[in-house]
Amino acid sequence: MAITINGNGTVTGLTALPKSAMASGSVLQVIQTYRTSQFSESVASGNYSAAVMTAAITPTSSSNKILVLCTVHISTGSGTNGAQARIARDGTAIGIADADGSRTRATGAGMGSSAVNRMQSNVQMTFLDSPSSTSALSYTAHIKPGFSGTQDVYLNREGGGHSTDGSNVGLSASSLTLMEIAS
Repeated sequence: MAITINGNGTVTGLTALPKSAMASGSVLQVIQTYRTSQFSESVASGNYSAAVMTAAITPTSSSNKILVLCTVHISTGSGTNGAQARIARDGTAIGIADADGSRTRATGAGMGSSAVNRMQSNVQMTFLDSPSSTSALSYTAHIKPGFSGTQDVYLNREGGGHSTDGSNVGLSASSLTLMEIAS
């Protein structure tokens, strides 16, 4: 069919371009999870929380990449100076730091509530993943306090001791976005 532009700007004769015909670097699909609720968990040293957000995507080609964009708002119990976050694909951490002794590896990090009273640390994590798969993939975000014992970690709220209801107590929202990028 011929492509026609009539006098009022209407175009006819075009059909949707198949994903396989998209140029390298094109965004083929976008999935987002947006968490507005609060989360808290008591976490032992070196461990991460249960998943605070989950998003699933099925790549259309095994050569395509997945751009992972994640923002988490972390706060901690009063005895913690640091906070860490990581992304996992199907349970395996991705985009994390190189191993160095017994240090806990993370995708991103921020300050804990002990460093700045009542602070929520805005941790941004970005990673271009090459899963080499056309199966459904589950991406999760996890958080932890930087502490040598067991300590509380919070998502989307101020740290330990600041859970009262009041206009001076802040709440936030976190997001996990997945974009399939054509290779």
